[in-house]
Amino acid sequence: MKRLGVTSLKTLHMSEPLGIDVKPYFSWVVKSEERNTVQEAYQIVVVDEEKKQVWDSGKVKSDQESFITYCGKSLKSCMKYIWNVEIWDNHGNKASAESFFETALLSKNEWKAQWAESPFKRNKAKKGFGNQEPATHFRRKFALRSKPVKARAYVTAHGIYQLSVNGTRCDGRELAPEHTVYEKYLCYQTYDITEYLTSGSNTLGMYVGDGWYLGAQSLPDIKNMKHAHAVLFQVHVTYEDGSCEVICSDNKVKAAYGAVQCSDLYAGEKYDANQKKSGWDTPAYNDAEWSVCRIGEYGYANLIAQLGNPVRHIMELPAVNVRKSPAGEWIIDFGQVLAGKVRMKINVKAGTQIVLDHCEVLDSKGNFFNNIIGLGGVGMGVDQKDEYISDGEETVYEPLFTFHGFRYVRVTGVGEIKKENFTAIVLSSDGENVGEFYCSDGRLNRLYENTRWSQRANMLSIPTDCPQREKAGWTGDIMIYARTALQNADNTSFLARWLQNVSCDQDERGSVPIVVPCDGPYPMYAKFLNKMDGIFEKGKGTSSGWGDAAIMVPYQMYQITGNTRVLEDQYDSMKKWCD
Repeated sequence: MKRLGVTSLKTLHMSEPLGIDVKPYFSWVVKSEERNTVQEAYQIVVVDEEKKQVWDSGKVKSDQESFITYCGKSLKSCMKYIWNVEIWDNHGNKASAESFFETALLSKNEWKAQWAESPFKRNKAKKGFGNQEPATHFRRKFALRSKPVKARAYVTAHGIYQLSVNGTRCDGRELAPEHTVYEKYLCYQTYDITEYLTSGSNTLGMYVGDGWYLGAQSLPDIKNMKHAHAVLFQVHVTYEDGSCEVICSDNKVKAAYGAVQCSDLYAGEKYDANQKKSGWDTPAYNDAEWSVCRIGEYGYANLIAQLGNPVRHIMELPAVNVRKSPAGEWIIDFGQVLAGKVRMKINVKAGTQIVLDHCEVLDSKGNFFNNIIGLGGVGMGVDQKDEYISDGEETVYEPLFTFHGFRYVRVTGVGEIKKENFTAIVLSSDGENVGEFYCSDGRLNRLYENTRWSQRANMLSIPTDCPQREKAGWTGDIMIYARTALQNADNTSFLARWLQNVSCDQDERGSVPIVVPCDGPYPMYAKFLNKMDGIFEKGKGTSSGWGDAAIMVPYQMYQITGNTRVLEDQYDSMKKWCD
């Protein structure tokens, strides 16, 4: 008998997701050592963490392996569910495999946390390097009567944040809660923090930068927008005896500024190591001089559990060459255009200012050349610069709250540069690889690799046009590319989330903006189109060449993967656009 197997079990096209708040669907991949093998039937059984069965599909005669919707009992919030699939093939063999998912807060009424808002007076961010307010440390100290057996943190922010517990970062995700139509769709993330908690004193820390929410070039189109960093977190703790406790953001959260003097997704980040607060997110830290946060009245109506893979550090590229340009500047070459940031090892005297300037190409003589001058480029706040001010300690630094599109980096402020001290960190929401191309012609192989690199760089929280100048979700770009993207990588949940934001930005008449999320300068463009068209009495103008993405992206997802769920979810949006 040939071996039959079931692999790649996914819920909502995510592997073992923590914190979902929609009805799940399941998928898997059948593998066999025997040729001409197809699945003839499947059976799915789902049980909760107490081993109570909540769904048994029964044996279903079908070759379907994806988008099989859960049809069992109502799911409970903050619960782990284990699902098992058994399959039968056309040769009389059977196989089974098991996976799990966890629900988040399935009702807005279950949010007990309060928004903790920075108490510091803040000016509206301006474009250009150095024209923003500092990033904000938030900390909340609390006590537990014993070490928990299970602990989940449900977290979001106004800005982009990094979460830590007792001095340790809880997850490798970057730029959370990511780029969405914030007024209607603000993602929150779920973290398993069980291993980081202890009996007695604990501290939850959040470091928050401007991100898209407060960035000068990406301000959301929200009336009476409040320009302040704010955090929301709710920690659910389960003890060994089965009892539970909830710790929330509230008026016990304190705030202070630290080493990040300013941060901007377009301009870059300034980090002064002399201002860092070592141990700020640990229980032993003395926060007597920190300020108590205000309670923000933002509510919970727009909170959505994050769908899709987070932005992560997916690859590292060491510097391939370091040399002095004809102009006498140190230039690092990472050998590849990418979206991400630079990690550098530092051992210089206190007060030394190291500046990193990023670009994609050099000029004809091999000098540094900023190739994004013009609309949205230099002079418009897209400086792609990071600055580190040393405190004299040997350390490793990488920016916390920005990313750039680059291949080359100009380094100023230090003497000789060693290439082993510099590494490019590639960031992406890129999904699991599902397709590759290779042939005997190296030119075609390189062309294909260029395509994949472009996909990595522009599948970053949203599908963008470029990772340096605009970083915008132009609808027409992904309309053209969605079919290819899905044949390269599993971007199903990534695109599904973006389409939900298309629905959020669609107006009451069905008009879809040229950019989603429609923030920063783009609402102005919509008004311009409106005036040019001269046919609408009110609302936003748009273009069929871009808004057609509301139809074409879900339809292409269906064509490539058989995804009917996205057609159901987006049907009203699709119909409104057609009308």
